[in-house]
Parts: sequence; C-alpha cells; structure tokens
Amino acid sequence: MNFRGKVTAATFVFATLFSSVAGAQAVDPAALKVTHQVLDAMHASATSDQMVQQMMASMGTGLEAANPGKGAEVQKLLSDVLVPEFSKIKPEMLDATANIYASNFTADELNQMLAYYQSDIGRKMIERLPTLIKEQGQVARAMVGKIMPDIQAKLQSEITARGLNKPRNL
Repeated sequence: MNFRGKVTAATFVFATLFSSVAGAQAVDPAALKVTHQVLDAMHASATSDQMVQQMMASMGTGLEAANPGKGAEVQKLLSDVLVPEFSKIKPEMLDATANIYASNFTADELNQMLAYYQSDIGRKMIERLPTLIKEQGQVARAMVGKIMPDIQAKLQSEITARGLNKPRNL
C-alpha cells in the first residue's frame, strides 16, 4: 500500500471508530451518563491515542522512505503535528462516540456492558484487545497480500473491459 493509501486507510479507521451521527437522535441522559462510564472502562481515550500512534507509524514509513536518513525528523514532525491536532478533537470524538452508544443501547444495556468491562474477563479483554487487533491485522495483511496480485490483475482487466479509467496506483 502506498503512502497515500496508508493515510487514507488510517484516517478511515480513525473516523469510522469515532464518527458522529449526522442528525443525531435525542438520547436518554441516563444512558449517556452510563456510556461515559462504559467508555472509561473500555479505555476509549487510550485506544484513540494508540490509533494516533499507529497512524503515525504508518505515515512515518512512507515519509521515511521518501526522506532516507531523516527518520528522527519525520517522527518529530508527525508527533508535532498529529498528536496536538488529534488531541484537540479527542474530547469531541469521545462525546460523539458516547452519543452513538447511547442512541443504540438502553441505560440498562449500558449498565450490563459496564458490569462486563469492570469484571475480570472484561478487564482482560480490554487488556488483550490491542494484541488481538495487532495479530488480526497481521493475519489479514498476510492473507490479503497473497491474493492482492490476482485481485489487481482482475480489477485492471475489468476496468479496461468496462471502459473505465484506471487509477495511477492500480
């Protein structure tokens, strides 16, 4: 995946996980209060910080390839720009996430979630989740990597057959 693709993918993941609902419905204040507790128990703030770090690593790979020998400068640049910018919007993103949960679950359901995330198995799940996601990503990348040449060839053939314009990165 090229640099632009990595940035787009990282941005999509970040936006998908912390997007607000257009025209959000009115939510039950009790559900919203519990949702904030659930998000705290899920370590949502730390998770968003981890996503920024992953985005920085992904973007850094492309920038470092374009700027050999300047890895430290690239990392400082990304840290100086991305961290403050995402820190500015993190509270709003977490509030939007809380509204999404409160719009989709009742206060009772959210209390059940909270009990789960405060339980031993819930805490273990949260603790292990970054490793699980990383391992799942590695497996997915390996599997997709195996089939990507065939997919690209088929796409190129079909794009031509259907009279569409081929993008530069395909």
